Amino acid sequence: MNTPHPIPFLFTLTSLLIMSSCQAQNKLPPDHAYVQVSPSGTLTLDGKRVRFWGAVLNYIHVRPEGEGAEGLSILPGDSPEERQRKVNARRQAIDAAADRLAALGFNLVRSWDGFDPTQPYQVGDGSVQDIFAYSCAAFEKRGIKLWVPQFNQTGKITETDVGVLDSPADAEAWKEAIREWNTKEPKSIRDSKFYVHDPRTAALRLQRMKAYADFPNHYKKGLRLGDDPQVVVWELTNEEWWLTSMLNGSWQNYPKYFRDQLMDRWHAHLLKKYKNDDALRAAWGFLLENESLEKKNVLLAPLANPVKDLVLNDVNPLAIAAQTATQQKLTRANFTRQRGSDVIEFFLQTIIARKMAERDAVKSWGKSAKLSPLVFDTGDGFRIQSVYLHQLADAVTMCTYLEGFAKDDQEPRFPWFSYLDEPPAWRMTCPGPRSVACRANPSSSTKPRPSTPSNSAPNIPIVSWPRPPSRTGTSSSGTAFPAPFSRWGTNPTTAPLKSAMQDSLRKAFTSASMKCKAPP
Repeated sequence: MNTPHPIPFLFTLTSLLIMSSCQAQNKLPPDHAYVQVSPSGTLTLDGKRVRFWGAVLNYIHVRPEGEGAEGLSILPGDSPEERQRKVNARRQAIDAAADRLAALGFNLVRSWDGFDPTQPYQVGDGSVQDIFAYSCAAFEKRGIKLWVPQFNQTGKITETDVGVLDSPADAEAWKEAIREWNTKEPKSIRDSKFYVHDPRTAALRLQRMKAYADFPNHYKKGLRLGDDPQVVVWELTNEEWWLTSMLNGSWQNYPKYFRDQLMDRWHAHLLKKYKNDDALRAAWGFLLENESLEKKNVLLAPLANPVKDLVLNDVNPLAIAAQTATQQKLTRANFTRQRGSDVIEFFLQTIIARKMAERDAVKSWGKSAKLSPLVFDTGDGFRIQSVYLHQLADAVTMCTYLEGFAKDDQEPRFPWFSYLDEPPAWRMTCPGPRSVACRANPSSSTKPRPSTPSNSAPNIPIVSWPRPPSRTGTSSSGTAFPAPFSRWGTNPTTAPLKSAMQDSLRKAFTSASMKCKAPP
């Protein structure tokens, strides 16, 4: 009698063991282990409300005091011993920074680091990818969570990126526009604000954003950043100021290809809302000579500034004729309020559509990306349109740099001004956090900083959720952690006081003992 061959069984058993191992490795924490927004608009972790007190620093640039910015970079000619020395020194600096932040009570870090997340790395190879991964793990060991702003770091754009979107019909025109846009050197996607309405540039940005979500942390068994419960907040853009930029007319400097795209969207917006010239004229009170929806030559005006002669809307001869016929620079005074409102509405709907598309994409990139709050931007002023934009995200965030000087000589501390006298405040010329708060959304303040006469003064976070991150931990140039082995700052007289202030403010905030002044 023939004996069954054991190999198929062994092969099947081995396959099952491998599959079981992979499943165990890929098993993610339960939902409650991720920071989420509650129905009441607060943050929760493990079923309890949580508040965050955060700081901003660059992991990749953290180094021992006195070490130059390039001193610990891994070089091709480094011996194994020299490479290991640099890796150890860098890790020591990172651990010291993490210890200091934890000792001061910080439980959140916003890591302003950009790197190529698609580049493979190994534990301890000293690459920027290795440093970033090690830093994340080091802060996690100390109970410090992450605010992720890496989506800002999506690199530069060149004509070779044309293949990101399969659209051969306009490929050459796009490449030519990018060549014109880059002029001397390639510009970043962040500075190329036409990504908001250009499908190809938008696709490129999404592709590079996703690479960050897919970044594996080999200090955490390959856990993807998009699945990591250490991440508390996902940030789409930092101080983008897109709406302000458009209303100021910066788009007039785009290559014609991108201006034409914007004008096509403008006319589509008007056609959807008004249907025809008669309805448009009735709503606006009048149209300029030669303006017509049918001819697609309705000027995208008024703007905050006078329009440029023969630049605005020069998508076709009829548009030029419409502007030339006025024989004057066009300002807000030349148009009715309703026309101005439609311009604002158009730009607002355009940026909202882009943010929503990016939000939907990010939410599909992992468990943390799906469950933890995502913010659309960290600024764009305190105008009502940007507040509305922010409230469509999971959380609201605004930024400002606080000033410590009083402008009124009747202030009791003149010439100084303390924000602890009337908490909370943004700065003298900006409304308080209540102006951007929404009942259904957590809110945050980013980068508050009281000024002092010392150039080396650290930035002090004041109020608001989830992190009033200061740039504490960065030098005056904002590029490096100045002294992880010493006190904050470089002034031996004031540094201990500043550290004490940090700790006192943190305790006041996290204990909720700082009460908002009643709104007027």
